[in-house]
Amino acid sequence: MTLKRKIKNAGLLLSIFSLLGINSMNVFAEQTVSDWAQTPFSIMQQKQLIPKSLENDENFQDEINREEFAELVTTYYLQLKPQSIEGDGVFNDTVNPLVQLAGRLGIVNGTGEGKFSPNDKLTREQASTMFARAEKMINNNLETTTENSFNDKDKISSWANEGVSTMNKQGTIKGYPDGSFKPKSEMSKEQAIVVTARMAKKHGIVSFDESQEPKESTPSNSIEEYANKYGYRIHSSDKYITVADKNGEDLISIERKTKECIYAFGADQISKNRDQSYEFLNIYTKFNEFDKLKESIDTYIDNEESGLKIVYIDGIKVSMYNTSYGLILTISNEVKTGE
Repeated sequence: MTLKRKIKNAGLLLSIFSLLGINSMNVFAEQTVSDWAQTPFSIMQQKQLIPKSLENDENFQDEINREEFAELVTTYYLQLKPQSIEGDGVFNDTVNPLVQLAGRLGIVNGTGEGKFSPNDKLTREQASTMFARAEKMINNNLETTTENSFNDKDKISSWANEGVSTMNKQGTIKGYPDGSFKPKSEMSKEQAIVVTARMAKKHGIVSFDESQEPKESTPSNSIEEYANKYGYRIHSSDKYITVADKNGEDLISIERKTKECIYAFGADQISKNRDQSYEFLNIYTKFNEFDKLKESIDTYIDNEESGLKIVYIDGIKVSMYNTSYGLILTISNEVKTGE
């Protein structure tokens, strides 16, 4: 298992961390929505167009699953094509009436043997195809196209090209600032909600001024400078910034958070490349006593300690949790009071 995959699984550890005293889960005490998505997201909430499966979620930067997506699109569809949601079942692994309706309408297809696989994630090209199906049912005169100007259009599957191109021509699905579409990336909940809001706006269901274009979060200059210095490369997403070496091995991944940062170091990398790891960590910290943090980490690793260790540096709480695959540091804004 790669470090990146393991880090993605770190969410499973966070519930354990909370029991151990690590404060990382507090980031999601309120709903997390990217700045560019705030306006359409709020309008969709006000109009009650976000289904119950999504409305109480904490982090809308997470990937949307097939059931949530089907509910979202079908809720929108019913605004323009009102009808009963009752009917024969199409799928045998869900009892959700909105999903069954989406299946009967042909907005979504199954995954074989009568299954819908409600918990599976959706790629951007898959979601685009389903959005396009819904739009065709609403607008019989929808102009379809197979032409687009994305610089990674060769990576779009042939079966998805019309859906991606058509929805892009409609202005409802957009690419990233670098000109790419990233068809194989998983669609986030906020992306799906914003696309639905744009579709609803075209049909007069909602009205809003989208002042900022959606964009993928990009690394800071300091991260880029670090990568360039060592000839490393960066690959990032809405959730992670990852620095990989020349051979493509992930060295360090950082989960994007607003109030705190989580640093995950592979056990091999931090022992072999400590100086570089420290330099990278130092980019994201402004500790006057950085050597104290290095010493704490060294002691933690060299003594083969495991479990939780907490140190306070310049009043900042640093929680270290040693796992079987590496070290996870949580740096939060919690200020130590008293001794």
